[in-house]
Amino acid sequence: MTQPTDQLFVYGTLLHLKIRQTLFEAPLTGIPAKLFQWEKYISAEGYFFIKPATHTFVTGEILLLTKEQMQIVDWWEECPYTYQREQVEIESDDQTYRCWVYTRRHAVGKRVTHQSYAEKNIEEICVQIAKEKRLFCLI
Repeated sequence: MTQPTDQLFVYGTLLHLKIRQTLFEAPLTGIPAKLFQWEKYISAEGYFFIKPATHTFVTGEILLLTKEQMQIVDWWEECPYTYQREQVEIESDDQTYRCWVYTRRHAVGKRVTHQSYAEKNIEEICVQIAKEKRLFCLI
């Protein structure tokens, strides 16, 4: 099995363990973390995204992923068409990590004032992932 080489900060639907299991076909435990000077939004379609902002932070988790798993997340996040992947500094337990994160700097949405999952049902998202993975021959 390939060893993890990348760190990814997640803040939306990928915080949900069932979605991770469906996407990666493996249980992944995250490290609780905060991304300072960024803010979380939700699009009209119900998808979370983040943009730089002052005096605020986004809570999430750091996942340790293999190159193959990063390719799966790029596919899932429609990178670079919908989301862009950038590297940022993340804080966790008084440590700083250099992580990848998916952003939409120029997107429009409503500011998220409380931590919640995307508006779509988690089960529906897992079914969508499974169908699309078969369609794109990712399994």
